Amino acid sequence: MIFGVLFAASPAFAGTEFYGAQMATEALTEGVWVYKADLFGSIPDRDGIEKRVTARARIAKKLGSFSRCLDLTIKNRSEQSISTWRDGLRFTVVTIHGKRYDLLLPTKTLYPSSDHIGPGETARFQPAFGKAKFRLKDIKMIVCSFELGRTKIILLPVHKTRRVDSNG
Repeated sequence: MIFGVLFAASPAFAGTEFYGAQMATEALTEGVWVYKADLFGSIPDRDGIEKRVTARARIAKKLGSFSRCLDLTIKNRSEQSISTWRDGLRFTVVTIHGKRYDLLLPTKTLYPSSDHIGPGETARFQPAFGKAKFRLKDIKMIVCSFELGRTKIILLPVHKTRRVDSNG
């Protein structure tokens, strides 16, 4: 049995980059296409989306004994703090096939020193993929759940090209 993440990117997919914002539900990602040249503009203005809390992530090659991890940076431009209490935190990869893979929480040495991301602050996390097995091109979204799910930051794959609409 082979463990680890299998990487195979489609031509329109940047491969290892993800971008997103705070969203009330995963359903708000429907129809969203994140385009590399306009990351912020790719996230629509919709009820339930807080564009002042954004995140960028990339797949990193090595983290301790793990061969892959997510290198995630969250920027909080809102007026509210986001709790980073370890027991209320979860990082989940959702695939296009509907499967969900919880990533391993960062170790204490790779965990932010503060218990929150305050207004105007940035925090970095590095959860590991562990033994999760899926292809990178199959990632539909990455859900970062804080405060036992009260705050969700949802990242989508970054594409190199704009989406081509078949209607014109």
